[in-house]
Amino acid sequence: MDHHHPWQLFPGQLVRYALDHLRRPSEFDQIVGFVLLDAGVETLLKVFLLLPEEVTQTNMSYSARKRAAEGSFHDLVRGVEEATQTAGDRLKGINLGHIEYFHSLRNELYHAGNGITIQGDHAQQYTEIAVELLDRLLGVPLRSSLSAESRRESKLERLGEELEQARTALKAQVHALRHDLRLAIENVEPAFLMPSMELEIAGWDRAARGAFLFNDPRLDERLSLLEAGEELPDSCDRVVMNENATHMAKLDGAALHSLMPAPLRRFADKHQVEASTVARFLMASDVTEFLLVLAEVAFELPAGSASRVYRLAQLHTGSPMPPISEDKIPEDHLTKTLEEVETLVSGVEKLRDTIRDAAC
Repeated sequence: MDHHHPWQLFPGQLVRYALDHLRRPSEFDQIVGFVLLDAGVETLLKVFLLLPEEVTQTNMSYSARKRAAEGSFHDLVRGVEEATQTAGDRLKGINLGHIEYFHSLRNELYHAGNGITIQGDHAQQYTEIAVELLDRLLGVPLRSSLSAESRRESKLERLGEELEQARTALKAQVHALRHDLRLAIENVEPAFLMPSMELEIAGWDRAARGAFLFNDPRLDERLSLLEAGEELPDSCDRVVMNENATHMAKLDGAALHSLMPAPLRRFADKHQVEASTVARFLMASDVTEFLLVLAEVAFELPAGSASRVYRLAQLHTGSPMPPISEDKIPEDHLTKTLEEVETLVSGVEKLRDTIRDAAC
C-alpha cells in the first residue's frame, strides 16, 4: 500500500494489520483484530485532528483540536465531528455513534478477557467504518487494495480447492495402480507377492545399501543418474566411510548380486538384469516401487518410466498441503503444482493401462 504523506503510514498499517487478523478463523485472532482495529480508528482520528489546517481544511482552531485529541474517546469523536463540519462533507453516511459503541466493545474485550467474543457482523461493520475514515480523513485508499487482495485470495482459494481435488484424484489413481500392479505381477512372478517377501522388502536398510549403489565419482550426481534410469556399468562403486576418511572402492558384479534376496537373484539372472536396475531394485522406496521396477523388466517398459511416475505421485500426495491463507503460497506456484498434479493423474492412469495391457 503506497503512502504519499508520512501521517498516512502508521494508521494505514495498523488498520491493515487488524484486518489481516480478522480474516483468520480463530477466536483469538478475531479478538486481536478487533482490538487493533479500534486502536487504528482512534489513531487515525487523532492524526486527523493534529494535522495542519491546510491539510484538514477545517476552521476549528488547532488548540481546540489538540484538546479533543488528548481527551477521552468521547472528546476525540466530538472533536472530529466538529472539525469536519467546516472541512467538507467528509463524514456523510458515517454514524460516529457507532464508533463509540464499538469502542465500548473493545473496552469490554480488553478488560474482561476470557468469555467475551466478537460477533462477525460487528467486526464487518467496524471494518467498513475504519476503511471509510482512512480514505475520507487521511486520503488512504485502502478499499481498492483490499478489493484486489480479496480477488487474489478468492483465486488462491479456488486454486487450492482445485489442487486438493486433483490430489484426491491422484491418490485414487495410485491406489488403483497398486491393485492393477499386483494382479499383473501375480501372472508373471507370484513369489514377489508373498507376505514374507513383502516384509523383507519393507525391512531393507536402504540407507546402508545405498552407500554401495553409486557409480559416478561425483557423489552428488549419482542418485539422480539412478533415479533417471540412466544405464550404469556392470560394476558399481562403493563408498567406504570411517572416522578419518571417505574413499572409493570398486564393487564387482558378484558382490552386488549378493545383496539381493534369492527370488530377486533368480529374476535378475532370468532377465539378464543390468547392474543399474539391480541398484534400483535395492533402493526402491517401498514395495510398490519395487514391483514397478519388476514390471519394467518383465514387461519390457522403458527403464525408470513407471517408478519415476510413482515417485512423483508419492511426492505430491505424501503430505497435506499447507493452508493457503497462512502460508501465502504464490499464485504461480499453485498454478504450476496444479498442472503437475493433473499431468500425474493422467500419467498414472496411462501407466495402469500399459501394465494391464502388457500383462494380458
